[in-house]
Amino acid sequence: MGLEFYLPNVPLRIFGDMSDSDHINLKVQLRNRLNSGQLLKMPAGFPFRYVFDGHGDSYITSGSSFEFQEDFLVSSPNERPRYQNATISYTSAERKGRDCSWQVFFSSRDPSYCRGSTGKYAVAHVQVEAPVIATRYGRALRLDPSYILKALAVSLEAGVHITIKLANSPVPLPRPTRNPGPLMADSVVYVARYNDGREDILFVCPQPRP
Repeated sequence: MGLEFYLPNVPLRIFGDMSDSDHINLKVQLRNRLNSGQLLKMPAGFPFRYVFDGHGDSYITSGSSFEFQEDFLVSSPNERPRYQNATISYTSAERKGRDCSWQVFFSSRDPSYCRGSTGKYAVAHVQVEAPVIATRYGRALRLDPSYILKALAVSLEAGVHITIKLANSPVPLPRPTRNPGPLMADSVVYVARYNDGREDILFVCPQPRP
């Protein structure tokens, strides 16, 4: 699913009832938390989550959809500090073999800048194609939250939709604008899609050793 990502330099006021300074302040704070992994409300087991298995005190990893909110204290000259929030959501693949998706939303009460009636608009989106999950890289991604968190930080900062896919994907890869590194058949590729439809290869990652 494609989304438009609104960048601060677009010559149109796009932040609903959140001021431009609040938006930028929130974006910077969120980027820092994503890069450091210091999200206060992040569930255990992220990028998925642990749930009680109903037997004893054991927990299992759940692939069901979820979301959580992070609160941030923002301030600007001549205004009192106030809280704004960001929502981080995971959309389940629903069925085996489907892609997984993580998004970040900012709140707005202006419906002209929202998707649906939720009062939120997307500012970052990372999609992982199903074949990646079945690889050694996919196992590392499932166990280490920093993979998705840092990808969301890049998506947020650059204003792009990121798709994580295998180099031998049936869909041809875009021609990179710079050398992203050696490209092997089983390499994992981070592809960015911009507002104007352009695509580029951001990173190429080798599969971890067995």
